[in-house]
Amino acid sequence: MKRICTVLLAVSLFLAAMGEALASETIAMDKFLERGLLVHAVIGGQEGTFTFDTGEGVSAITPEFASKIGCKVWGQISGFQMSGQRLDMQRCDHVDVKIGNHHVRMNTLGVFDLNKFSPPGTKIDGTLGLDVFDGRAITFSYSRRTITVRDRGATQQIPKGGKPFPVHIIRDAAGMAVDVALPVKTPQGTAWFLMDSGNTSRFVLVGKHLAAPLGLKADSKAVQNFTAMVGDGSPVSGEARVLDLIVDGNLGMTFLAHYDVSIDLANGTGWLSAVDRPRK
Repeated sequence: MKRICTVLLAVSLFLAAMGEALASETIAMDKFLERGLLVHAVIGGQEGTFTFDTGEGVSAITPEFASKIGCKVWGQISGFQMSGQRLDMQRCDHVDVKIGNHHVRMNTLGVFDLNKFSPPGTKIDGTLGLDVFDGRAITFSYSRRTITVRDRGATQQIPKGGKPFPVHIIRDAAGMAVDVALPVKTPQGTAWFLMDSGNTSRFVLVGKHLAAPLGLKADSKAVQNFTAMVGDGSPVSGEARVLDLIVDGNLGMTFLAHYDVSIDLANGTGWLSAVDRPRK
């Protein structure tokens, strides 16, 4: 009987480990230019190389790649940049996206020629954002250049370095976009800063309307020192620029280099975990 119990215990532990393995997928990314990220994906059955940007909102492919996969380009997606400038692009519907073993059928992808903004000699097939992980629990680690995707409800596997805190899931562009805003404490209340790996500068960006509560000068174009508490009270400090923005602010790579960020995109909950060796 004891031997049978031992065997059953071993089997149950094996199945539990298999379930955990199947419930998560860690996707490795490559360096792009100085501080950007590249991910390899199969979209519409074609392999491609894409930048990864947590602040992208709506994932997009280039017109050339859309033609390659036989996508019917039509319509329009409209959104706004942080500055308030309107951005329009066409769309491509019902496209399969596979990143590693993570597979999703996207209702809509944007179609936009990102290469006209890229430095000479670089060419990408598009950019992917958090919308390709909509409804999942993820951990974004810039220090390791990975994003770990977990099944719905698998938040027990998230490495919880601190206490959970609410995040805002922002769905602009007629609900097609998925962005995340993290809570930043001010003496007057909670501000909401975008989590944006596309901000590869060394600056935290702060909207003019929040300069005073954060101890900054609203009309100064100079670089200013920034200190605040994010999420569960985790400190962030560094250099900031105050700009005329339609959002409260933007936490880019300067912040993301110091913290792994876990987000439950289904329930709007976040966790921060300080990294031992921040990536420069």
